[in-house]
Amino acid sequence: MNPDKLLNSKQAADFLGYSPHSLQYWRCNGGGPPFRRYQGRTIRYRYGDLLAWADAAGTLRSTSQSTPDPVPERKPPLPRLRLKESA
Repeated sequence: MNPDKLLNSKQAADFLGYSPHSLQYWRCNGGGPPFRRYQGRTIRYRYGDLLAWADAAGTLRSTSQSTPDPVPERKPPLPRLRLKESA
């Protein structure tokens, strides 16, 4: 699949094996995969970002390691596009 393909919350949750509610919780409280917001309410996840997050999240190097390696830092979100109001 193309790493730039955008998935909605249900598709992303199915791919990761989590519920859409979990993704919603992480969007509000942090800790989840990077996402993009379009036109105020539309949420999309980039397939490549989901792969990178899934590979990094929960990775342990040995059975004696008590906590996973830190998840890579997120890139800042893209600025929202504002539509011009027609007169």
